[in-house]
Amino acid sequence: MSLEILKKRIKDDNVDGVYAFFGDEEYTKAFYLKKMMSYAEESPTPVFNLVTFNDETITASDLRDALDAPPFMTEHKVIYVNGIPLSNKQLITELCDICEDIPDGVILIFSFRPGEIDYAAYQKKKDKGAYVPLLDVISGVGLCVEFAKESGAKLYNWIGKHFSSRGLTPGKDAIEFLPAYCGNEMTVLHSEIDKLCSYCQGRNVTVRDVEFVCCPNAEYQIFDLASSVAERKPARTRAIMQNFRFNGVAPEIIMGTVAKSFCDMLYVKTAFSENRSQSTTKAAVGMADWLYRRTLASAQKIDIQSLQHIVIACNDTDKRLKTFSGDPYTQLELLFCQINADEKTKP
Repeated sequence: MSLEILKKRIKDDNVDGVYAFFGDEEYTKAFYLKKMMSYAEESPTPVFNLVTFNDETITASDLRDALDAPPFMTEHKVIYVNGIPLSNKQLITELCDICEDIPDGVILIFSFRPGEIDYAAYQKKKDKGAYVPLLDVISGVGLCVEFAKESGAKLYNWIGKHFSSRGLTPGKDAIEFLPAYCGNEMTVLHSEIDKLCSYCQGRNVTVRDVEFVCCPNAEYQIFDLASSVAERKPARTRAIMQNFRFNGVAPEIIMGTVAKSFCDMLYVKTAFSENRSQSTTKAAVGMADWLYRRTLASAQKIDIQSLQHIVIACNDTDKRLKTFSGDPYTQLELLFCQINADEKTKP
């Protein structure tokens, strides 16, 4: 909601005041920071109308001096504070006082790094972070804007618009597959969309294009790992595990994602055998069309009883990982070898 308010303020040219920008989606935050800074950068004298501080240079007296100087030959002046030293409680108290009285024509933006503010806890009054008093003041007299990572329909819509702006119309499957394959970091997705547009040269983008051109993220590779285990492809399994070792992907994440993949296979396989509709099954586990089809394809290569044994084996390995003092990757590799060799898990 706060982002929608910011959009309306920009549209109405009603942007004066104090803001707190925070959240994990750096792409969107950078986009709106650029829009806000343009009020100063596009003025006849940007050197006088854009003042920046960071967590090493910010002082209360310097900020007051910057606020006291009015916009020069333009309507708006922008003061951008990129981080504040959260351990300096005296400074935060002074900043709270300053934010209570922002002059007309001034846009004051405090920008926080990803992970610095737990906004969900703050809204529930459960946050005791040093920044809480400052957010309290800004919430009252200005606007707190959280740039959260997008997902689902909003992210798909964003991807579709970026392709459309380049004259491409990808299929629904390709749009849904792209963030699953590359992750939902908009900065990464923007780069991957550029690559796809250059590769496809005006034709429609397909799932196969995404697989060929784009770089998979770790989560998708883990899903691929589960598929290679289920389909009895030991060479592929070893190659993926070697890559995970080299890149330091956490064994706990590998184990958790692999276990979920096999649980999904078991659920989809059972639902299919009971003639449940695709729409009901997809809704129950929150699967996109392409993921349902791929999960079902992997599940069809192994029977329900075998999948049940694999899920139990995953659970046993997960318990061992939590108490094992040796190399955790070895435990995972032993699990995959066991699944491949166990007669109970063979198709």
